[in-house]
Amino acid sequence: MRDYRKLATLFAVASAFLAATSTAAPAISASTRATGAIACTQLSPTQLQSSLGLSQSTVLRNYDPTGPSSNVVDTECDWGVWSGAAPTNTTAMFALARSGHAAQIAIETWAPHKGHEQGWVGKDYDKLTRDLRSHSLAFPGLFSSQGLAAHTLHPPQLGHSGTGFTTAAPGLAKGLTVTIGCWWEDKSHKAICIFDEEAASRPVTAHMLQFARIAVSKFLG
Repeated sequence: MRDYRKLATLFAVASAFLAATSTAAPAISASTRATGAIACTQLSPTQLQSSLGLSQSTVLRNYDPTGPSSNVVDTECDWGVWSGAAPTNTTAMFALARSGHAAQIAIETWAPHKGHEQGWVGKDYDKLTRDLRSHSLAFPGLFSSQGLAAHTLHPPQLGHSGTGFTTAAPGLAKGLTVTIGCWWEDKSHKAICIFDEEAASRPVTAHMLQFARIAVSKFLG
């Protein structure tokens, strides 16, 4: 139920939630690469649907600006997963999610690529991982100050350093829970975050970790 085009990192979704929830469903957007974003290869439709117990899925966001002439290191993928008739407007979308019949899953990846390793490996990777650690501690307090249940997660390491947080969603998304987990690998200078937004009645954190066990191993090794 989120639009990731303005996110510098996946954790920045927190500040967007504090201001307001989305006023429109994110439009399906084509990747800048014909092969699709690296993030979109980390989970399959079958894995999404079977894990969530929902029957349909579609890619809402497929973003990969990395390439020989770009110094961008991150890619993003955002899936809508649901059962029944597809929602046709924002109100229907959130209502379907609150009923437990829809979810949004997202992945963002970061990795150095040829020609642009120096800045990322020497500086930016360390800044990203510091931010992930600090934000996972700071953001729950910001949500709590708005009267929303939130706390830092200490997820299984899955062979890598990791952190995260979970919070109740406000505004139009009231009744939903958001859980974010992030993991990184210092040897390869790669990182990945997994986002899950579902009805508060569903095991949102467990679902996020289920996806993480697949995607973290696949991306970080």
